[in-house]
Amino acid sequence: MASLEVGMTTTTTIVNKQRSRITLPIESTGRTSCLFSFYKSPIQEYDNDIPYGYGVQLLLDKEIGGLRDETVQIEKEINSVGDSMSSKMNILQNKADDIGNVAGLSLEKQKEVLKGQSEALNGLQSLTQFQSKALEESRAVLQQLANFGHEQQEELLQRQEKLQQAHDHLVENSKSMLAAQGCNYILRYFFHLYNFWTWKGRKIHYVVQGEGSPVVLIHGFGASAYHWRYYIPELAKKHKVYAIDLLGFGWSEKAIIEYGMEGPGGGFLAGDCERASSFSWKQLDIFS
Repeated sequence: MASLEVGMTTTTTIVNKQRSRITLPIESTGRTSCLFSFYKSPIQEYDNDIPYGYGVQLLLDKEIGGLRDETVQIEKEINSVGDSMSSKMNILQNKADDIGNVAGLSLEKQKEVLKGQSEALNGLQSLTQFQSKALEESRAVLQQLANFGHEQQEELLQRQEKLQQAHDHLVENSKSMLAAQGCNYILRYFFHLYNFWTWKGRKIHYVVQGEGSPVVLIHGFGASAYHWRYYIPELAKKHKVYAIDLLGFGWSEKAIIEYGMEGPGGGFLAGDCERASSFSWKQLDIFS
């Protein structure tokens, strides 16, 4: 009796963020063997993920249908073998009856008949076990395919959610970016040196000009270095001037917490007084 073994492995590969290949091989020894793979077109926008998920579902449905057809075929073949074995048993029984009617059954003949019947019963038992094992493995493969499809769908939904969050973030930042467009050109024109600090995981933009003792210019609440454009050239004649873009303005990144005027320190980050009071320009290596 041949044994039926079914295994499944899944491999997902992303190449240069331009082409994705998902390979789902189903390897087997015995009666079934199938392999399917597909390629997804380059993703330019997150909406392309929807047809990709739909294609995955179609391929999975097709493979599940193929496995069901193969299971039906296996059952037919098993039934055919069972009928053949049953027919052989009937023949043996008929022969035994003929021998008994003609001359009586001898002990040796009776042992042979019993042995044949025992072998036939063992064969049927093995066949039944094989059929049960094949059905269990088929159900396991179908369940794994269903789980894979569910995981792919969940992954697609998560990716769509992340893309939506990124889209919302871009829309929210577009206003400040548009507001800063007017001053970006002037900043590039007046200040040939501009840099970024990284503080608490956020980039703070500043411009620097001149040589000498350092002077740091921080405008009132909600300002950027653009507001100092008329003063920096004059101050830079005697000092090394730094002009700061507050978080959320100019080229600096958006603040991770909201600004407020009611918190202690007036003008620092509301609700984060301790962090604001611990801030030091020396931590940013401004005078290095």
